[in-house]
Amino acid sequence: MFQLMSSLTSAVRGIVAQPAKSLLSFNPLASQARFAHSKYKLKTHKGAAKRWLAVGDSREFKRMKVNKAHLNMGMSSSRFGRLSQMAEPEGKAMRRTLRRLMPYA
Repeated sequence: MFQLMSSLTSAVRGIVAQPAKSLLSFNPLASQARFAHSKYKLKTHKGAAKRWLAVGDSREFKRMKVNKAHLNMGMSSSRFGRLSQMAEPEGKAMRRTLRRLMPYA
């Protein structure tokens, strides 16, 4: 009998000891209000960032030409020299694409 009473009182204490959560304390709009005025971060395309270099304030882009790493023995010196020059994006659409891929360049 004593054992039954002690188990009931401990059960009642556990229920009473836990504070009831108020519905007024939870406001789903309050958590969204913090982020309402923040600007979204744009992600830089890492492949484009490794290949292209932003030059100047007008956001022009340049890159090194490819095919110069190995197998150069059969190349003429003029071709090898052309590969040493910087390349620019071809056309207005490519420049617009690069601006979108690298928004902070």
